[in-house]
Amino acid sequence: MTPVTEDQHFPRITLYRWTTERYHQAVEAGIFEGQSLELLNGELIEMSPEGILHAGLSSDGADYLREKLGDRAKVREAKTDNAS
Repeated sequence: MTPVTEDQHFPRITLYRWTTERYHQAVEAGIFEGQSLELLNGELIEMSPEGILHAGLSSDGADYLREKLGDRAKVREAKTDNAS
């Protein structure tokens, strides 16, 4: 009897990796309308929308770091890559 390998029973599954460009095209086309997603390392991750408390604490933390670090570092608040 020949041993059965995993490949004989299960097809190999390859995940599609999103590029930033393709993700933005899909967003502009309205494909993800009403969904809160983030693109992380080529994968779409469902995320809760940022609430008021989170936004306030994030802003306060960034302000604190700017005050303490001055010109020694640039502090960027966590925002989507298409935020202006």
